[in-house]
Amino acid sequence: MIAKISDFLARLAKPWLILLSFVVMAAMMGYFLPGAQAQLEASGGGPIDLLMFPTPAAVLAGIAAFSAEGRAYYLLVELTYDLIYPLAYTLFYGLSLTVLLDRLAAPGSPYRRLNVLPVTAFFFDLLENIGIGSLLASFPAQSAALAAFVSLANSFKWMFALASMAALLIALLAWAGQKVFKKK
Repeated sequence: MIAKISDFLARLAKPWLILLSFVVMAAMMGYFLPGAQAQLEASGGGPIDLLMFPTPAAVLAGIAAFSAEGRAYYLLVELTYDLIYPLAYTLFYGLSLTVLLDRLAAPGSPYRRLNVLPVTAFFFDLLENIGIGSLLASFPAQSAALAAFVSLANSFKWMFALASMAALLIALLAWAGQKVFKKK
């Protein structure tokens, strides 16, 4: 399964798609998501997605903090922006890692499979979104089990997202180091 996903990313790794995913990711981070966050904060709460490793109690408190309009808006954000953004970051990090690791690691090296880290973050991000959306839609009923699910999905999302960022940074530095030392 990992090899199939990694190979799929290798087939997708085109410069135009990396650039497009970066532009979408940058637009989401620079314009759409900050606007959504400001509107959510104005309605009494903040995005649970941005909490790192929240407890189930923090998840439930976060849902309860919103006004009814805030919960409706957050659900809309979960069904729109928070589907587009994870797809964009997954493509950007996954495809960028694919290109860099193809240049750094020998064919058949297990290091080439690190390009699936962002896909794993995407998977847990989607699970987190489903959980948050379910909690928002079912409010005022609150499920401790569903909050624990959101907490767990969030924690795994952040672990794999941070690992993806670290892998990309290390690969970029290794690639730049190769370029610098080859010139000498």
